[in-house]
This record gives sequence, structure tokens and C-alpha cells, in this order.
Amino acid sequence: MVYIKTAAAAALILVACPELFGQPITTEERRKTVVELERTRDLLLNSLDGISEANAAKKPAADRWSVLECVEHLALTERGIFAMMQANLKQPASSDEDRAKTKGKSEALGKFMPDRSRRAAAPVEVAPKGSFKTLAEARAAFEAARKETISFVSSTELPLHSHVTKHFAFGELDAYQWFVLMAGHVERHTKQVNEVKATF
Repeated sequence: MVYIKTAAAAALILVACPELFGQPITTEERRKTVVELERTRDLLLNSLDGISEANAAKKPAADRWSVLECVEHLALTERGIFAMMQANLKQPASSDEDRAKTKGKSEALGKFMPDRSRRAAAPVEVAPKGSFKTLAEARAAFEAARKETISFVSSTELPLHSHVTKHFAFGELDAYQWFVLMAGHVERHTKQVNEVKATF
């Protein structure tokens, strides 16, 4: 088994020996995912326009998040998933058995992630914890994180389908599917932001 220490090293070996690590995502997968990452970014940012800092901090109920908390969660999740994928892509390719478990999930994620009729508790690592004092700070952190995500997906030649990490709800997902999930995750919480805005 071949071990690699950095994503850059993986890219160099991929060029020389693509059979060892599989192939990069297709041109269509790249295009579609970048479009969705940009679209959902814009949906969120547009939904935040005109919200005062006072309203951003208001919770519609004791057990519901404020707009600020929603955006904090999105910034934390975006950064967390991106870091996790970078670490995963430095590891050896996943087994054929694990990769087989990801089959068909790209389409399912696109359908189910934005669906607010199915609720799930956020993992404690990315639950709101007051990381940002203002909505402006949280928004800037999300924008910076999403910019990094889009840049990576736009240019990477790493074999995203060859590296699998388990999601708490969806089970095994390959690295490409995690980026699909990131787009849908933002759309999901943009709907939540709009729900909270309706209570102002």
C-alpha cells in the first residue's frame, strides 16, 4: 500500500500513476458542484441583506437558533468539513467495499439536504457556541470558508471518489459527495434563516 504525506504529493503521484489512486472528478461533476456552491452561497448572503444586528441575535424560541447562530453553524461546518476532507485526501484510498457504499448518494444528497421537513440535531462540534459577536463577523467567516471550498473544487485533480468518510446520518460518503452535501447544507439553513426572519 502506498502512503502519501501531503495532498501535493498525492497530486504528483496521481499524474505519474493514476491507476494507483483512481481518476479526478469529471468535468461535469466539477461544473455542477461549483455552480451549486456558488448558488447556495448567494442564496444565503441575499437572505442576510438588511438584517440588523439586533434582529440577527433574536431567537424565535428558546429551543430555536437565531439568524446569527444559523450563520455561525454554517461557517463552522464549512471550515470543519473542508479541513476533514483535506486530511482524508492525504490518506490511502478507501477500500472497494467502502466506496461501493457511496453509490447513488450524490443524487440523494442533492434532494434530501435542502429538505427542512426532516430535522436532525447538529453535531456538538459545529453547534452554535457564540464564536462570533456580530452577524457581520459570522457572514465574513462563512464567505471566506466558502471561497476556499469553491477554489479547491474548481481546481483539484485529486481522486475525490476514492476517499470515503462516514457521515452521522448518510453513512459512507466519498469526498466529492461531501462537497455536494456542503452546498445542500447551506440551502437547508438558508430556509431556516428565512423562517426566523418571518418572526421579526
